[in-house]
Amino acid sequence: MALFGTFRDIAPDEVLGLVEHKEGVLEIGNDVKIFIKNGYIAGMEFRGQKMGDKTRYMAVLVNLLEDQVSPFRFYRGQVEEVGEKIPISLLLLESAAKRDEVNRYSLDSVDERAVFVLDEESRNRLSRLMRASGNGNSDLIEFIKEAYFILKEGATPVEISRKLNLPLEWTKYVLYRLRVLRIVRVRRRKADRGIIEKVRGLYRKITFLLRRSSIK
Repeated sequence: MALFGTFRDIAPDEVLGLVEHKEGVLEIGNDVKIFIKNGYIAGMEFRGQKMGDKTRYMAVLVNLLEDQVSPFRFYRGQVEEVGEKIPISLLLLESAAKRDEVNRYSLDSVDERAVFVLDEESRNRLSRLMRASGNGNSDLIEFIKEAYFILKEGATPVEISRKLNLPLEWTKYVLYRLRVLRIVRVRRRKADRGIIEKVRGLYRKITFLLRRSSIK
């Protein structure tokens, strides 16, 4: 059995519902493959790389639930279990809730060209986050574990997305939350520092002129 079409005709969650209890591969566009096995997602492939944990499944699905244009194709056959087996119904439910959360944030405020770095004063806040794994922060914790050394050096959301092989929107969403928690910050651009130095120089010059005129 093969099922194919585009998300213009049927929503992504409906497609997953149709193939939920079958075994095979759901291909979406050129970037996503979902390995389905009798009610479970048993792995994914994103941009040619295999993904095997729940957080990464959700990162892809959160993006996918908003997709209204991509073509898809499902074909039956035995699939390799490349990661955690998570019930499709549970993962869809949690991804839909996370999608609502993503929509509540203004991700337009996360500049894709801005360089994000770990906040030098965030050690205690970071330690508290890493200990709070049971408080709905597992996605942040997994991200920090993978991106720690990238963020120490500093990178843009686009660069982090590529290096960690995560959807850009998910990367921006996690960075937004980490910035609110003051665990990461945006590094000032060199151009910004140059403007500040010019303003300071002008201020010093004006102050000097004012003092000299008051002496006279």
